[in-house]
Amino acid sequence: MIWILLVARLVGVVAVLSLPNPRPAFAVALTAPLASAVWAASRLGAGEIDTARLDWVEGLDLAVSFRVGPLGALLAVLVSGIGVLIFVYGQGYFGGGDRRGFAATLLAFSGSMLGLVWADDVWTLFLFWEATSVTSFLLVGTKSTDSTAVTAARRALLVTVAGGLVLLAGLLVLVDVAGTATLSEMGPVTGDQATVAAVLILVGAFTKSAQLPFHVWLPGAMAAPTPVSAYLHSATMVKAGIVLIGVMRPVLGAVDIWSGLGVTVGLLTMFWGAIGALRHADAKLVLAWGTVSQLGLMTAMMSL
Repeated sequence: MIWILLVARLVGVVAVLSLPNPRPAFAVALTAPLASAVWAASRLGAGEIDTARLDWVEGLDLAVSFRVGPLGALLAVLVSGIGVLIFVYGQGYFGGGDRRGFAATLLAFSGSMLGLVWADDVWTLFLFWEATSVTSFLLVGTKSTDSTAVTAARRALLVTVAGGLVLLAGLLVLVDVAGTATLSEMGPVTGDQATVAAVLILVGAFTKSAQLPFHVWLPGAMAAPTPVSAYLHSATMVKAGIVLIGVMRPVLGAVDIWSGLGVTVGLLTMFWGAIGALRHADAKLVLAWGTVSQLGLMTAMMSL
């Protein structure tokens, strides 16, 4: 079922772009997220684990693998359920006009985020992590004639992709010390290598979840259309770093610097975001800075 739901996102993208009439673009696009939300909701509380794996290079432990447990089902409900609401809202927000490309890109982002929260190995995690950065860049820069939006899109891409490369370095170190690339098979690790991996992975999480000093891209990204701001920057993409911290906590939580660094940066971000929200009257900027503050709170809590 995991493969079916993920492939349905890809089929949906092609279907939306192939529509002869642009009017039903958002209606067609929401079909795959709706199916994912219903399936994931049916698994809440069941305690069952679903897995899917496609080996790429067995000797090098390279594979695309997914694992949906209670946490994965909950996150899928959030990602897909909010996605359905955003597609419905987008239909009314844009009204007329050809928005097939926008709807297809938004659906591609939804699929990238779903793959990220279901990933069960570091390579799959990194692949979908960067996919969210690229698709969000395209969505933030939708208003290609607006210099403010284009600048915001480039800044967001620079910060999140650079953070992704730092994350990749941390994952490589982690695989070496843990002896496996499969997240569900990793046990607690300690030592100098684990410390290096912890710092690099936390920095990667900080960039995606707009923690100090990488937070500047999030308020600027509010120049994007409101459906993008609501879906990516208030609901889903910015939670990727929080999810990463939660997934890595059982593995790296015994490293001394993990809790200290995560809590310190999280609390500083929480207070700075709250101050930033008080400095603005524009609703979207207040929401953006409030989101930064709440992300800081979640970072601190998930690091403990």
